[in-house]
Amino acid sequence: SFFHSFTTASPFAITITGDSLFNMLSNGITIQSSLDGVYLNEWMNEDSQSGFVDIDPTSTGQLYRLQRYYAPFVRGTTFRGIVTASWGSKAETAPEPGKFAYPAALAADQRGRIFVLDTDNRDQAPYNDPVYSSRVQIFSESGQYLSAFGSFGSGQGQLAAAQALIALRDGRIVVADTQNNRLQ
Repeated sequence: SFFHSFTTASPFAITITGDSLFNMLSNGITIQSSLDGVYLNEWMNEDSQSGFVDIDPTSTGQLYRLQRYYAPFVRGTTFRGIVTASWGSKAETAPEPGKFAYPAALAADQRGRIFVLDTDNRDQAPYNDPVYSSRVQIFSESGQYLSAFGSFGSGQGQLAAAQALIALRDGRIVVADTQNNRLQ
């Protein structure tokens, strides 16, 4: 059975690609192991800190991590931790392309697109800036903004407190629309 314990930080997000499992710890360290639990590698980028919330690989050998707190951003690395791309910033007013209010999750599809779920943060107000966003932004692997979809609400294509998303092999994106109690 697969067993691994950690003493310095808690596991926060995991993903697999090929025969490797990548585990992102709450302190920003990424650990690579085999699917049998054999340690292979780990890294902590210079800017790694707590606040990373999700991790996902692309079919081209890149690994993307999403940071929610401090200055929200997406960081692309090789499977050895070498930074290849970085983009994003905090939305201070109405959400703009490439800016995030409260990013919750990311997913990469087979075509190399990176989907970032920027969820509604009304439950955080007034502690965070009251910038509301319920959308999925789509980027290239280099961070070029491509498009977005979704808005706040309960209608078709609208989201409320969405917390997760996944890119299916056939190109569809599925969002866990938490407050609306559904998958879209």
